[in-house]
Amino acid sequence: MALFQSDYDKGIKVVPSADDSDLLSLRVEFAATAAATGDIFACLPIPEEHVLVDVILDADDLDTVTGITLSVAYLNAGKTDIDVTNNVNGDGAAFIVASTVAQAGGIARPTTKSLWRALPRAATPSGTTPTGAQLKNLGIKVVAGATGFQAGELGLTAIYRAASFGG
Repeated sequence: MALFQSDYDKGIKVVPSADDSDLLSLRVEFAATAAATGDIFACLPIPEEHVLVDVILDADDLDTVTGITLSVAYLNAGKTDIDVTNNVNGDGAAFIVASTVAQAGGIARPTTKSLWRALPRAATPSGTTPTGAQLKNLGIKVVAGATGFQAGELGLTAIYRAASFGG
């Protein structure tokens, strides 16, 4: 398993926060040079007191055969896997589950109700480490690796808003 991190995930770039009814869209991209089973692409942390509204996974044709599948969800604290227990109120599913989009290229949207039932990212009390609802780092997991990998681009667009503006 390899971990690939965006500049937002590394803290090099700042993830913008929404004001009032603003809806923000932020895309991260990776030059996919590998796609083995278990690889994690850490995309971005959702800001505190914000809620995810939508995600769009886009990919080039990363597999000359048809083996690769990708899932999108929040990552666990160690960024070693997706954390479906932290995604929703009792649903427990990733937002996009085992998508075949990278087998031929294209886009994928959420395939479960999880995204629309996900809790907002809670504020982290001063001097503590974020846990549970306070930890919302969005990522992509290679569920099944490419059978005939070929390099290309992999991207994720996150659309989010301030939790104080409804829901």
